[in-house]
Amino acid sequence: MKFSRLLLSLLAAPFALFALAQSGGSPSVDADGDGLLDAWETAHGLDPASGLLPSLEAWYRFEEASGTNLVDRSAAGHDAAILDTNRVLRVSGAPLGGALRFDDSAAPSAAPGGIAAAPGPFVADEAFTAAAWIRADAFAPYAPILSRTSDADTWPDGFVLYATADGAPGASLGAFDADAQLVGEAVIGTNEWHHVALVSDGETATIYLDGAVAATAELAATESTGPFVVGSLSGALVRPWAGDIADARLYSDALTQDEILSLLEPFLDPDGDGLDNLAEQTAGTDPALADTDGDGLSDSDELVRGTDPLQADTDGDGMNDGDEVRVGRNPLRAGTVAPSSPILRVWTPME
Repeated sequence: MKFSRLLLSLLAAPFALFALAQSGGSPSVDADGDGLLDAWETAHGLDPASGLLPSLEAWYRFEEASGTNLVDRSAAGHDAAILDTNRVLRVSGAPLGGALRFDDSAAPSAAPGGIAAAPGPFVADEAFTAAAWIRADAFAPYAPILSRTSDADTWPDGFVLYATADGAPGASLGAFDADAQLVGEAVIGTNEWHHVALVSDGETATIYLDGAVAATAELAATESTGPFVVGSLSGALVRPWAGDIADARLYSDALTQDEILSLLEPFLDPDGDGLDNLAEQTAGTDPALADTDGDGLSDSDELVRGTDPLQADTDGDGMNDGDEVRVGRNPLRAGTVAPSSPILRVWTPME
């Protein structure tokens, strides 16, 4: 799933957790911070509170301009801190909010290299979901993305969502051994934004990549006293994450696949017209209709051609855009209106 800089730049929007309740339908409010305005989402049957579930335990959008403190955007108040400011930078250009960029070197011995927060006890067989947007520069073996384990070296408990050296999404649940690993077959490309999530209901663990199931198995995390860490874990072993992480979340429940997909809502294309929801909002088109103005051209085709996806007859010459394209006329330039009935001309020998 690749996103252009243009689309990514359109996503910068202020966020207030309780804005949904306070907005009263205001056209300028984006309660869930996904770049889609509440009024637009409501009008088109989308969820203006996607991802804002009661089980949201920690949520970091990395929008702070400076400093080491990171605000938890959930209602839980689990603010975090950047632990290694020499190797973690704030950057823009993420799908949602800001991002943290990690270099590929290790943090000082026995110190996590990313950010850490302690959102509360993590009991055995606890249901949870850990999710984030990632963009990798390169891959190292067992490169941590999101984790909650009491030891950075041995991973004896809790969970670690990681990427393999080959770029596959993987996870360790419970004591680190071959039987406790879950690895997907799909490969994450470098220099591309992807969404990853690890979901456990206490009995079965599932990894999602861009909303699709990448791997699943009967595995469960075990009780851990470790903090929730975003990014590199570093102890005696060097296990760095190299690249960007954005919109990191921890839920104290197992999200359904539909709930995982709701975290990708700006980038979904419900009507299959080639425009995601964010692009439909920008164009003013209907995300549930592939051809908003009903002229026979899809919304994305109209944007490519330069015609108006909200007006069936862009040039106002009496023939709709789709018909003009089919007969080889220019829908951007008014021409002779096609006759409403055939004209019969009789030729005589005198002519």
